[in-house]
Amino acid sequence: MKNELPYLVEWIEFHKVVGFSHLVIYDDGSQDNAALIERLYKQHGRDYVSYEANVWHDDARLRRINAGGECLKKYKHLADWIIHLDIDEFTWSPKYSNLRDYFQTEVPSHTHILYVGATRFGWEHMRHRHTYSLQEVKDSGGNVSVKLTNPHGVQLVTQTHFHRAPDKRFTEPEELLKESNEKCARWKKQVGRLSPCMNDADEIYGKTFIRAAYAEGLWTHGGSVKLEDFSWHQIGDGRHIGDEPGSCAPPICDRSDPATLHIYHFRSPSLDDDIKKNQDWHWNANPEEDFAMDGEVYDKATWFFNIIWDASLLRFGDALRERVALLLSP
Repeated sequence: MKNELPYLVEWIEFHKVVGFSHLVIYDDGSQDNAALIERLYKQHGRDYVSYEANVWHDDARLRRINAGGECLKKYKHLADWIIHLDIDEFTWSPKYSNLRDYFQTEVPSHTHILYVGATRFGWEHMRHRHTYSLQEVKDSGGNVSVKLTNPHGVQLVTQTHFHRAPDKRFTEPEELLKESNEKCARWKKQVGRLSPCMNDADEIYGKTFIRAAYAEGLWTHGGSVKLEDFSWHQIGDGRHIGDEPGSCAPPICDRSDPATLHIYHFRSPSLDDDIKKNQDWHWNANPEEDFAMDGEVYDKATWFFNIIWDASLLRFGDALRERVALLLSP
């Protein structure tokens, strides 16, 4: 993560609610006091968060690979499964309230790597980032503590961004599905190229769980991969180590059923975040288009991610709100 503190506590608490036992935060040079996050949690008696500075490399992609590799080496003896996620990705099960139940029930014992599908969400017309901040505070006795504050109280992306791309995974009404697919077809015709309508189609799977005890020296590259054309990398470099396209050689891998395990990926939680992403990554072929994109243009360009209601994540809302509220200082 890098400068994602406004969403960090919600992300941590969400994954704790759905069954993760420990969260390790790899920080890519944040300037928002994210390094204080482990101390905040220990102050509140919550011993399930660790903070690590990222393994530096000039190539941002290799920094992500290195972080995953370091996590495996350091924590694999303490975990059954490990997944490498960004702060804008939320892993959950539509069928099971706890991911431990999912793995015990759905994943065969011979499976060592599990591909998880991802669906992108839009920004739901939110213009500004959340405003959580972390600060060291000294009391009258000279004691130093860490405080999490937010003038707007508890803010949760998972309660405001419940939209997703159209498909039949969560059994929408047929007429709503048909309307969405018609919009998707019009979008393709207008832009004359592959569109966001392709998201999570063509067997593109976004992330992998790795059985930690088995994964000595292995990690997959970040980002999406096509199931029929993936490769494995050794930690810290880009060397391929043996899988042929279209095969799933040992370690044995499997695909998760989207109805039982899935990832929600917020493309941009707010307009502020989109501007930040454009500045950092140049999403368009012409960088000038990125910087020139105002709110209206961005809204039109990303409407596809905002057209379907899906309140599935709301079932975690009350528990999540309560857990975050207990961490906030007045």
